[in-house]
Amino acid sequence: MENKDAKLLQAKQLLKKYQSRREENHGSTIANGADGNGTPVKSLNGDAHSDVGSVTSSRASSTMICDQVPMNHFAANEQQEVGFLRKILEEKDKSLKDAHSKLQNLQTHYAELHAAYTSATQNLQNSTPAEYADQISKLQTALSVAIEEKTVYQSDLRTLRTKVQALEADNKDMHAMLKATTGSSSLHETEKRKLREEVDGLALKLKHSTEELEKHRIETTILESKVREVNQDRTDLQTRLKYLFNEKDELEKQLSLARHDLEMKNIAIKQLSYSETPNNDGNDGQQILEILTKEKEKLIAELTTANSTIIELDRQQKASNDYYESFIGELNVKIQNLEENFKEISNEKSDLEATKFSLEEKINYLINQQAENLIPKLSETEAATMMTEKSTNIKMNHQNDPIEIEALRNSVHALQNDCSRAMDRIHELEIIVQEKEQFISHLENNLVLEQHRSEKLRDDIENIKNVNTDVHSLLEQLQNEKATVSRAIAQNIELKEQLGELQDKFVEITNENANLEDQRQTAIATIDKLERKIDEMLNEKKNLINFFEKESQTETEKSETSTTNVEQQTDFTFGQKVIQIKVIAILDEIVRQLETKLESLANEKKEIQIANDKLQYFLTALESENESIGEYIALYRFQRQNIQKKVAEKDALISQLSYERQAAQLQIAELQQVLYNLFGQSPPILTANGTTQNGGINGEEDHVVDKLNKILLEIQQRQHQCATNRTKNDFADPKLHCPECRGQMFTL
Repeated sequence: MENKDAKLLQAKQLLKKYQSRREENHGSTIANGADGNGTPVKSLNGDAHSDVGSVTSSRASSTMICDQVPMNHFAANEQQEVGFLRKILEEKDKSLKDAHSKLQNLQTHYAELHAAYTSATQNLQNSTPAEYADQISKLQTALSVAIEEKTVYQSDLRTLRTKVQALEADNKDMHAMLKATTGSSSLHETEKRKLREEVDGLALKLKHSTEELEKHRIETTILESKVREVNQDRTDLQTRLKYLFNEKDELEKQLSLARHDLEMKNIAIKQLSYSETPNNDGNDGQQILEILTKEKEKLIAELTTANSTIIELDRQQKASNDYYESFIGELNVKIQNLEENFKEISNEKSDLEATKFSLEEKINYLINQQAENLIPKLSETEAATMMTEKSTNIKMNHQNDPIEIEALRNSVHALQNDCSRAMDRIHELEIIVQEKEQFISHLENNLVLEQHRSEKLRDDIENIKNVNTDVHSLLEQLQNEKATVSRAIAQNIELKEQLGELQDKFVEITNENANLEDQRQTAIATIDKLERKIDEMLNEKKNLINFFEKESQTETEKSETSTTNVEQQTDFTFGQKVIQIKVIAILDEIVRQLETKLESLANEKKEIQIANDKLQYFLTALESENESIGEYIALYRFQRQNIQKKVAEKDALISQLSYERQAAQLQIAELQQVLYNLFGQSPPILTANGTTQNGGINGEEDHVVDKLNKILLEIQQRQHQCATNRTKNDFADPKLHCPECRGQMFTL
């Protein structure tokens, strides 16, 4: 976005330069035409001295004087501007499309995460306690609020896109208006400015929207870290409870020991009180009693503290017991449900056994009937002679009754047919019983295998959870280490900048020190010169004093000779004394000035030394900080290598777990196929119809078939929890949920 803004500014500057050049060229051509025709040039001069930004006045003057050629050039410039703006809008559309594609990728990633999350939550519903479930629900509500904010931001992006499209339509309309109306240049410029302002506003809105999206991502990361902290707090509470239980046991042991000591000491006191005699000293007994009372008070204090700690531990134990009782109650409810399921299965098994027993009874009954039907046949073979005799008698006696003979023959044939049918039915029932027994044994084996597989899957899920927690912890460590490294780099950059500034200051101070040393040396040289002059003046003063003393002596000798000479000499000496006093005053002032300069130079020297000491201190501090930064960098590299190794190990574990998961899914699919093959039906018939069409199994398998259909539906629902409810929107539908979910979906 910053590059685009810079390009826009450059384009605007180039357009302004081009317009100013065109206006200057038009002004020069118009001035030449005016000089040739004798027309005044005042309006052109006024337009030339006007601002470059106010293009309306210059264009108005050019339209009054010039031909239509400049207006055509102006229209071409506006077309260039419109084309440039279209290119910018196309680039912004591309950026919006990229953002849209990124959001779609995030949505797909989110859908995968949600599928994994729902599978994990459903597997953990039987093991998570109520308190942590409440915490998770609260966090999910917070995540739902974040999702709503995300949807609001997405709607804002869509509105911005519609606004951009509206602006494109407005640009097209403006282009048509420019072609139609070439005279209204001022209106076109105002509209252009409005368009630029709107484009700038849209760019700012895009920046704000991107910043808000980044803030939203940061908030989601913070929420994830809070969830991890809650999990860590859960583990910490468990360890703390264990520690409190151990402390409670130790305190109870200490209490029992203290009570035992108290009882023993009370017994000893009683023995001492009974064993005391009047001959014993009273002081010894009193001392012993005082010692024992002190020990008793100490023990009572210890007992009170121990009782208070025991009360607190009892309270904590009650809270933990309540929590664990609630958890145990939930587990008992689950166990009761499992027992009910087991009872249902056992009832089904007993029903099957009863049917088996009834079938066996029927088989025995049919076998007995067959035996009874076979016994007359055996008796007929044994008494064939009797029958032949009887038949001869019947033939002899009943030659006139053939109807009875045919009836007997028909009854015999009917009995034989019934016996054959009963035998066939017995064989069929035996086959059915064998099939039932095989089916029951196969189902029992499948149940055992499914239990083993479910246990393996639970173990795999727990391993995956542990791996995920380890991965999250490693990611947090990586983020923290990245933050520390970025801070260290920022500190290093700041320290480098400070070091550069300090080096510059050090160079400046060294230059100032050099200048001050030069000044000091010059001042010392001047002081030496002045001292020499002072010495010379003092010598001259001494010479003058000696001279005056000699003259005074001569004057005393000559005073007696003449008064006139004395007066002249006194005047001369007075004038010389006045001159000497003035010279001495000047010399004193020079000495004072030199002393002040020396003091100021000494103070400056002290300040320079203090500044040098500070600079040396800063340099040593910077060197130590640079060394610490180097140590941090080495530490970061070492930790990064360790983390990379751990991440590689975790990736290997994750790949192994994914492979095992795929193998488990394949095994489940094989189990489904085995079940389908057992019934000889397709999956839709099993899921849709509750009855079977197999002629071999009559109406007694319907209950088992329904049960197996339920199991298959549960397996399919667990395999395809959230794969069927995707779509409708470019983004994730908030109403998306699997058949076993309750309520709205929460995005992570």
